[in-house]
Amino acid sequence: MDKENNRLVYLDSSVLIDFYRKVNKEKSFFNFLQKDYDRFSVSIVTQYEVYTGADMSRKAFWDHFFINIVIVPFTSPLIFTAILIERALKLERKSIDFRDLAIAATAFHVKEPFATMNAKHFINIDGLQLIVPPVNE
Repeated sequence: MDKENNRLVYLDSSVLIDFYRKVNKEKSFFNFLQKDYDRFSVSIVTQYEVYTGADMSRKAFWDHFFINIVIVPFTSPLIFTAILIERALKLERKSIDFRDLAIAATAFHVKEPFATMNAKHFINIDGLQLIVPPVNE
């Protein structure tokens, strides 16, 4: 896939954590995504997850990282999207952690491709355009 101007991808916290932890950033899934996308967004819940796991020595890294990332707030319309997703999952006798539900509802609502390294958390949600790391990553 060739990069087109203003291509946006929505990121799960797993992608950001992988990027941070990789000593060689070139081998990160985030770096792989930059070949096809030039704009990135995350849920405010993803930002919360990242900052919750970061100590003060990592805060500056994430402050700088989030400068160029679109942060999508968790608003009333997203709450109703989350409710619909959760009801659909319950019909299939499936469940999802609330933070993953909020992140998925945001991904569903923004209608952008959703990059995650934890596809198993989201695979049962119809309508998400999941992007996962290549097999050799």
